[in-house]
Amino acid sequence: MIEHLIALVTGAGLGYWNVVLAIVKTVGVAKSVAFVVLSTFALYLLFIGVMYFKRKRIAENGHLKWWEWSVVIPMLVIGYPIDIVYNIIIGTVLFKELPQFNALTFSARIKMHEDDTDWRGVFARWVCKRYLRPYDPTHC
Repeated sequence: MIEHLIALVTGAGLGYWNVVLAIVKTVGVAKSVAFVVLSTFALYLLFIGVMYFKRKRIAENGHLKWWEWSVVIPMLVIGYPIDIVYNIIIGTVLFKELPQFNALTFSARIKMHEDDTDWRGVFARWVCKRYLRPYDPTHC
């Protein structure tokens, strides 16, 4: 398995989908599907929660109560690393490219591809319109 990952990173040897299939074969289909579904659900719930407090903070002229900060800070501390890992693993599969340093999070990758004219742009605009903008119109 490690040889497959090295080949993916270096671009040598295996084709892209062969690497994905090797990982799924090693981990198992059920675990792979469970990981994708659960991590997507967790990331989306954290995104919705953080965007709620962002809108509330804007509405109240930049002020949140102490207990609201005690909720939002753990959401950020937990959500940001999840977003980065999600982007590295699932974003790489969805966009068929390794993440770039200037787009560490999944939403940053969406923003990066939003103006593209290829299939990545179509997918990025769909995710943005359908899932991100309803909770933060300025997000992408």
